[in-house]
Amino acid sequence: MDDPEIAAALQFIDSSAERNIGVEDVVEHLGYMSRRSLERRFRERVGRGISECIREAHVTRAKNLLRAPALPLKQVAALSGFRDQQWFTKAFRASTGMTPGQYRKLTGPGTHGE
Repeated sequence: MDDPEIAAALQFIDSSAERNIGVEDVVEHLGYMSRRSLERRFRERVGRGISECIREAHVTRAKNLLRAPALPLKQVAALSGFRDQQWFTKAFRASTGMTPGQYRKLTGPGTHGE
């Protein structure tokens, strides 16, 4: 990434994937840019919005956690930064086309996704 502010924002999003963060948290982390300016630059350089990148980071973390079959879905949701299991399921399905439970079955131990 050739834009240091956007790179810092992306790093913050990735390193905060276990927390329920929002766009305002990213703006606050940078500390010197307006939300509007950051959103505009983000879309220009990344090709999608900040909230989309946050959701993607949460889903990526959830995918990794779903490989642990003993971890309840409610706990996966919490450890992935989602505010509740219902929102987790909705966001996960929108991103992957399947529920977290379906993803777990597809990629869990003893499957081709292992």
